[in-house]
Amino acid sequence: MTYVLFYFLLFSVIIGGTGRSNIFPTPKRNEGNHP
Repeated sequence: MTYVLFYFLLFSVIIGGTGRSNIFPTPKRNEGNHP
């Protein structure tokens, strides 16, 4: 189970660091549209 958590953490770091906006739109855009 430890390796699953490790891969999940690493994957989330990669997504959040590089291709986050490429995979899915950032929630910040929704906040910008709604005052």
